[in-house]
Amino acid sequence: MLADYRTVVPIPGLVARMMIDIKWTEYLKRRHTYNGKVASEPRPVTSSDESDFEARLNSWNLGIENPRYLREKPISLSPILPKANLGNVSTFCNEQTLVRMHEKEIEMKTKMLEAKFHEEKLKLQQKHDADVQKILDRKNNEIEELKVLYRNKQKEAEEINKKLEKRVQSLVRESQVIRESKENQIVELKKMAEQSADSLKNDWERKLHNVVAELEQEKFELQKKHTQNIQELLNDTNSRLSKMETEYAAQTKATNQMVKELEARVQQLTIEAENSNLLRQKLTQEKGELEQRCQMICLELQEVKMRYSSLQKEKQQMLEGHEKTVRQMQNQHDSELNYVKQEHAHSAAKAADVIEELEQNVLQLKKGLQESEHQKQQQLRNQAGRFEQEKLHLEHFNQKKIHVLQTERDQEKTDVAKQIRKLEEVVR
Repeated sequence: MLADYRTVVPIPGLVARMMIDIKWTEYLKRRHTYNGKVASEPRPVTSSDESDFEARLNSWNLGIENPRYLREKPISLSPILPKANLGNVSTFCNEQTLVRMHEKEIEMKTKMLEAKFHEEKLKLQQKHDADVQKILDRKNNEIEELKVLYRNKQKEAEEINKKLEKRVQSLVRESQVIRESKENQIVELKKMAEQSADSLKNDWERKLHNVVAELEQEKFELQKKHTQNIQELLNDTNSRLSKMETEYAAQTKATNQMVKELEARVQQLTIEAENSNLLRQKLTQEKGELEQRCQMICLELQEVKMRYSSLQKEKQQMLEGHEKTVRQMQNQHDSELNYVKQEHAHSAAKAADVIEELEQNVLQLKKGLQESEHQKQQQLRNQAGRFEQEKLHLEHFNQKKIHVLQTERDQEKTDVAKQIRKLEEVVR
């Protein structure tokens, strides 16, 4: 009978067991009467100090470790049998068989209650496992979505890098074409210098007329600041034309001056070709800088992946900790039920009060379990929110970098266009 108290049963089963034990003690008292008098009574299930026992019972708490009534060995309920006569042996055997039958019925009932309790426990465990699996599936889906987003971002960055490389190659080709055109112009100018004075004069007059026409066309396009310079150039060209018409006799001197000017122009064109080479070197340097920036972006993506793996490890650790706390609470609950069963041998008269206290403690334990589960879920939500904030921050940071690269590319494009225009103006 006392060995059965160590099994785990729910609260309604505990009440039934207590009622059965009370009836059993009354039956033992009636059985040990002889001629209307009690022959032998079971020893009282009390400690040496009744007041101390009641104080310990009233101050019972789950936080107390090893009170005195748990350190003491429980007193067995086996009654002291009287010395019976030989005529009462048969009646005693019959009563003993009845007692054994009664004990077997009680054992069957306790086993049924234990089976029901284990079934309910398994159902609750399965439900809890299903909820945890749902949470894990949802988090895994979110993680897969984040992976897809990061892969798309990486592909976009690679495409942008390819476009920039193509643009740099096109700029290099354009610079080569410009250089070739400059060299061709230099060759043509040398050929023009070798021609006769008459052909040079005619060509120069035609060029002067073309320059005057171009100056008149550009006069409307340029800003207000360049209007005065254009007017001075027009005056100079008019004065030169008048001088050439009046001083036609000084043709040989003019041809010599023109040859000198053409040589100076050739020198200027060579200087501009060197400048174009320097510009090409700058473009190659900028291409290297862009490649370094792409490498930096790749390193940042690797850091994000490392951060993601660390967050996954933290999540697994939190889940393991949650499972450990649930097991500890379950073990504590089982141990407390065992303590209550051992205490039942000492406090049969005050069973109702103890049951109420046990029910309150079980409710408190359930509340504690619910609060711990709620806290774990809240922590998981907070971590998911932090992860999303970091993701948004990284996306915003990458967009800013892409925007800066685009602005730099546009600025370089405008600078190259300006340089090309300047070179064209110089050639003209």
